[in-house]
Amino acid sequence: MEQNTLSVGLIGIGNMGSAHATMIGSGKIQGLRLAAVCDIDPARLSLCLERNPGVTGYSDWRSLVADPG
Repeated sequence: MEQNTLSVGLIGIGNMGSAHATMIGSGKIQGLRLAAVCDIDPARLSLCLERNPGVTGYSDWRSLVADPG
């Protein structure tokens, strides 16, 4: 990871969140790295994790916020 890279966690990966995850996860936004995603819908969360290998998934936003990574 570059020194000037910010790790990002997204809470809610519906229409807008999925678009953000795609842009960040594909490296199209310089300086950001998709580190974690959270959604209460297991199917949506699973799909996002399949599309973004190495990203951590949560079903509870509090767990994401508590993750130091």
